[in-house]
Order: sequence, then structure tokens, then C-alpha cells
Amino acid sequence: MQSRHRSNWFIVLLVSLCWFMFVCEPAQAAVVDDMVLVPRYALSALRFHKRPTVEPLRRLWDTALTPQLATWGWQWSDMATWAQDEGVVVQLPCATQCDAPRLLWIWHLKRPDAATAFLNQYWQDHAFDTQTYQGVPVQVGERVATATLGDRLLVATDPAAILASLGSRRARDANLGGVAFYQEALAQFNDQDSLLFYANLHPFTPENQFAPAYDRLLVGVRSHNNEIHLEIALHATAAPAVASVPLPLDDLRTLGDRPTLVLAGRQLPTTYRDLLANLETFSVATTPKGTPIVPELLRDFTLGVDLEEIIFPLATDRYTLALWRQPAGWQWWWQTRQTPETAALLKKLDEQARSAGYDVNRLVLDKQAVTAWVKLALAADTSEGLAAEVAAVYQQDNDTLTLASALPYLMPAKQRAPWLNDELTRQRRAIVGLAYAQWSDLYPYLAERVPLLAYLNGLTAGWLGRLQSITWVNYGASDRLQRSEIIVTTN
Repeated sequence: MQSRHRSNWFIVLLVSLCWFMFVCEPAQAAVVDDMVLVPRYALSALRFHKRPTVEPLRRLWDTALTPQLATWGWQWSDMATWAQDEGVVVQLPCATQCDAPRLLWIWHLKRPDAATAFLNQYWQDHAFDTQTYQGVPVQVGERVATATLGDRLLVATDPAAILASLGSRRARDANLGGVAFYQEALAQFNDQDSLLFYANLHPFTPENQFAPAYDRLLVGVRSHNNEIHLEIALHATAAPAVASVPLPLDDLRTLGDRPTLVLAGRQLPTTYRDLLANLETFSVATTPKGTPIVPELLRDFTLGVDLEEIIFPLATDRYTLALWRQPAGWQWWWQTRQTPETAALLKKLDEQARSAGYDVNRLVLDKQAVTAWVKLALAADTSEGLAAEVAAVYQQDNDTLTLASALPYLMPAKQRAPWLNDELTRQRRAIVGLAYAQWSDLYPYLAERVPLLAYLNGLTAGWLGRLQSITWVNYGASDRLQRSEIIVTTN
């Protein structure tokens, strides 16, 4: 039940991106910041500075606008001359249970006089009452209420939402603009973000969610060339258990061929346990038969080895995992810092390789000691009649341990990785975790195993399947403010 409510809530927030409305009556007073008109207890607020031009935001904007205006008998062509592509869409909670969300629109005017004329004509044809609140006239009809405040137009699905908006501007503590999290997060966002989305997560955070739980969210969206950037800030209810230690990018730059998937960070055992604990609250984390998706996908990469018991403990400090999707299967490269437990874990891996019929061979490659797990097998299609099956190879160099699925992947080419976003390599902000997916290669594989992806691709008119790459960067937490960024590259 919790998963269904949460899913419905996010769908409503996504669709609300594109809804906008307008109001009338003479201007009363100038408004400096839209967020002072958003009540502090709002469930969400979407602030937009310009009309989206990138998919799928543009499609959502266009397709949701027409039916929303039609409910009041309005058309965008009648309003485009006096309404700007700037404002806020707010979702307010219901005092009691309600079937539809309580929505409030705050819209900028470029021609207040024309807006007043339009709405005066509208109300002449519809029954309404007029209320006055703090000197501002509010028109209340059957399905809509409107008001004008300076060069802002307010439209709501019920008059109480407008009254709450007008009342919130009187006290800093009563509006979203006065929330410390909003101000702190906004100060660290890019000033070119065209969309800002705020969400109050209190009503949707499970009581038993793993720590730290998050109670507020702010997302900034901007597009540049063929990239969409989403800046994300979360407010944690408690300080994180793992310190935010910068992650060096040198190892990532040495990867040769463009990888299909890259994961880099610290404290993998803790991260993995927390991920599974959180996914338990989402129905999309399991297949239609109820099988957990994440462990099922991990089994594709195992060699009869328990990842959680043996491999993950090798990553109690920093780690980097690169995967290449090949016709014959997955190839992988793993690097981590050695710990006092490394020798015992490698010994256990060698024993498991021998029990599976592999020879544990020690050799020297480019003056470096390398261990390979090799099994000879009959192969009629070779001139020797034999073929060597390599399960894995690993190398210990000073304090670093590197494992790979084959010798060519053990030591990637010493060149700058073309897949790594240039902006990430130039910036001065410390990165504590990174995930990268060459989506054009990974999507066909995942779509076969996760039917939900194919469904979402249909909802976005194929946009999801046309993506090139997705990069998630974790900038760590400071004073309970968790920051990250998602970079989506399109065709």
C-alpha cells in the first residue's frame, strides 16, 4: 500500500510540471520571490524559469497544458500574449482525505492589464463570489479560484489554497522561502537551472526506513547541448554513519574502451545492505514473480562465489567496478584498496577456484606478479584441440588490489577515458561516489529483465530507449545536506 501511494504521488508531481493557470483583478503589491507565496507545509513546489525545450519535459509540458486549461474553457493561445513562461506549481495537502491533490499556480505576468481583461471576461460568463483577504480580492467559482498580487497571478482548485498563499508571505517562518534547507541548497545550485522542484518528504518516509532518512528534497534541472543536468539536495534527519571522503578519479581515467557500467565509491558492504533495505519498500524492486531484481542481476556476474561474503568485504574502503557488455557475456574490472583482511580473502578465493577445477597460476606480466585461475578444456574447433578458460585474474600492487575477468582487462590502457564527463574532471567539488551507465548498451539487457522499463519507455514516446548515457555523482553530505547530480546524455 505504501509503494502504491508513493508511486501515485510521484506521478502527480511529474504531471504537475506542466499545469499552469492564471488570475485577475488590479495589482496590489509587488512580490520579490515566488517562494514567499508557497506555504511552508506544501507537499511540493515546482518553480520554472522558462518553457522546457528538451524531451521529455517539453512533451509533458505541451500534452498536459491543453487538457488542464480545457477544464476551465481556456486556451493557451488566448493567454500567451500576457502570461510569461515563469512561475510555480504547488501541491498542498488535504485537511481530510481527498481524491485529487489541492493545486495552486503562481504565474508571472508580462501584461497585467491584458490578464485582467481576459479574466474579467471569463468571470462575466461564470457564476462566482468575491472574497477579500488582506486587501486582495479573490474570485471563487465552482472549480477554480483566482487572485492577482502585483505581477503575479494565482489560480487554485479551491479558495483555501489561495488564502494560504497570501497568508504565508506575511511571516518568513510561514513560507518555503524561509526554510533553511531550501536556502542552503539553493545557494549551492547552478544559477542556470531552468526548473527547481521542492518536495516535503515527511508524509512519505516510512517509519522503519534505514538511516539516514530524508525529509526534504530539492532538484534543479537545466539542459546544455545534448545533456540534461539534475542537481539533487536531500536533508537527512540524522548525520550519515559514513564520512564523505573524496574519491580519486585517476583510476577511472585509465579505463580503456568505453565501459557499459561503472560504479565507484566507498564502503560497498554498507551501501549494498542499505540499498536492499530501501528497495524492499518498492514493488518495482522485484520481478512479477516476486524475485528481488538486484540480487538476481548480481548472479549474472558470479563465478560460484558469494559476493556478499567474499567480494564485498574487499571493498570496505574505496572501490571501482567497470563492466563491459560483450556478445559472449560480461567482462569486468575491479580495483580496491588492500586491507589487513585481503590476504585471507584471496586465499579463500584461490581455494574455491581449485575446488571448481581451475588451476591457480602465478606469473609475471610486465614485471608485475599476476595470479590467474585457468582451466583447460577440449575444443575441437582449435588447432591444438584445447582451449583455456580463464575465470579471473588479479594483481596486487603496493596498497591496491585489481581483479579482472581476463588478462586484457587487468591493466586498462593508460589514457584519458572519453566516457567521463569533462565537466566532472574540471570541477573543484570533491566526488565521493560515482555511477555511470552507457545506456544505449545497457538498456536492451535491462529491458528484457525489468518489464517496467519498457512500460516507462512507452510513456516517454521512446525517449528512455534513445538515451546514450546516464551518470550519477555523489558529492557527499555536509551538515546533513546530501548533494548529488545526475547527467543524462541524449542523441
